[in-house]
Amino acid sequence: MVLRGDYPAADPDGDGLTNLQEWQAGTDPAVSNGTNTINATTTTPTVGQTIELWISNAWSNIKSVVFSFADGVANFATKTAAVVNGVSEKISGYFTAAGQQTVTATYKDASGNTVGTGTLKVTVTQATVTTTATIDEVRNDNTTPNSFIPKDSTTSDNTPQLSGSLSAELGQAQVLNIYNGSTLLGGATVNNSTKSWVWKPASALSDGSYTFSAKVRDVAYSVDGPAYSEWTIKIQTAPPSNTGSFSVSASSYPGVVFTNPLDTAANCTFTGSGTWVHDNITSIPSGVNGTGYVADSSFPYVGGITHALIAQRITGGKYLSIGTSGTASLAVGEQLYFLMNDTLGTYADNTGSASVGYSCSAAQTLTNTFSDDFSSSSLNAEKWNITSGAGGIQYADGMVIFGGVLMQTQKIRSHSLGQKL
Repeated sequence: MVLRGDYPAADPDGDGLTNLQEWQAGTDPAVSNGTNTINATTTTPTVGQTIELWISNAWSNIKSVVFSFADGVANFATKTAAVVNGVSEKISGYFTAAGQQTVTATYKDASGNTVGTGTLKVTVTQATVTTTATIDEVRNDNTTPNSFIPKDSTTSDNTPQLSGSLSAELGQAQVLNIYNGSTLLGGATVNNSTKSWVWKPASALSDGSYTFSAKVRDVAYSVDGPAYSEWTIKIQTAPPSNTGSFSVSASSYPGVVFTNPLDTAANCTFTGSGTWVHDNITSIPSGVNGTGYVADSSFPYVGGITHALIAQRITGGKYLSIGTSGTASLAVGEQLYFLMNDTLGTYADNTGSASVGYSCSAAQTLTNTFSDDFSSSSLNAEKWNITSGAGGIQYADGMVIFGGVLMQTQKIRSHSLGQKL
């Protein structure tokens, strides 16, 4: 059937628009109109690649065009473009998601009314970066000469220098970024001719653990390459410390375990307090200083004070009679038993408990290492005790606490209070 030219479905000017569509658009059905072509610099961009969009051959009544996209797939700062003589201004941006994306163009007349729409299919692929960066070393350049910082070690340098190599030269739009985990720290200085790089933080890093990685980034496509290697260190500018407290039951045997809380050698000061009852003798309760008598061979810690608070080194068995206060240096991970110095086999009938507070700091100079410097390695080779009475203060062989200071003695000796040693 041949339609008459004045029918609504007819297209007398042959421009692809029916009379009804021409009437709706406000165009002349007897004059061929444009095709409203949507153009793109490429219809196969990669993610992050900048492209331009515009329309051409627009209808005469189209004065502007608005481009739109599905949510979250594109980043175009400007989406509206003016149309002059059938050609629009160009807008630029990039797609953020791979796959087939649809560009929708909405055509507006001079009054802002919509007079038509059009679509363009764009196939977006994922860009890739294949160049990798390796961290070859980390150095403390605050020392002279500067020193190597091994992986998984601790340094006091809060501006460490990283350096490394590249698998290939960087492209014109590529940079090398340094990360701590997923946090961007800054860009490295790259020497393309030697395929090497160096980075140093612009400002001091805070104390803590860092896992550095280096990634090549293509700025044009907003795509990162893989993190090929990592380097973990801990920055500790101030000596670490740790404080706390724990409870020691009078019936505990072989004792409550205390572990050096720092990841370095530490000087730990222990302060005991409290009252406990030994051997169910309620008439003579004692505090952590014990009953004041030197223990004989029936006690596990001979020469220590009976029923006093004891700290025993788990490895080697050497011990310190803590009482109300004592200080010892512990190696990394070293452990001590804390318990009452009671007759063997009689711990079960003890009652009460002691509270032991501790304050540990990184050891610059070791106060007492529970070392094996003494000729004997038996249980009693090192012991510390204080007894006070009419005869003054008595020291046993080894290391002793006096006025809060640990001192080494070579033989048992005594003095009256106030007498110089």
